[in-house]
Amino acid sequence: MRAGWRDLQGRLPGREGAWRHRPPLLSAVAATLALAVVGLGAWVWQLESEREPGFLVANVESLELGGAGRSGEGEAVELEPGDFLRLVLLPEERCPEYRAEVTGPLAGARPGEAEAPTRALSGLERDEFGLVTPLLLDPEPGRYTVRLLGCEPEREISLHGFEIVRPGDVTPR
Repeated sequence: MRAGWRDLQGRLPGREGAWRHRPPLLSAVAATLALAVVGLGAWVWQLESEREPGFLVANVESLELGGAGRSGEGEAVELEPGDFLRLVLLPEERCPEYRAEVTGPLAGARPGEAEAPTRALSGLERDEFGLVTPLLLDPEPGRYTVRLLGCEPEREISLHGFEIVRPGDVTPR
């Protein structure tokens, strides 16, 4: 037994030579791990580039404006300055694409100071529930009108009205 141990010790590298050359298995594991990291990074980059443009918005106030047809004054929704408003529309007509024309107060204008401009939100599509949901970024307080247009030839699908007020403001009727 002692002779076998001495023979084995003679074949083992010394302490200073133990870390000079990496075993082939360790090099293979390191190379495989490096390739996996690079591959996953490329996959994540590809998925990010395929994602639809835009951004995610959490905890957005939503206003359901009903189905097709016309609604008069509509309802009032309270929004803090800087909040977004998602409009939820359920058009009766199925169109490949919709366009919303939103008429309301101009950002930064005082009430009655400027005419209400019309902003066009184009390229709108139904989601998996059949809803069209345009997003208004930082809308000002005031009365708004939303015209939903679509189909060929383009025509008005629905018309809705609503009002945005700041919390605590009384809505004049």
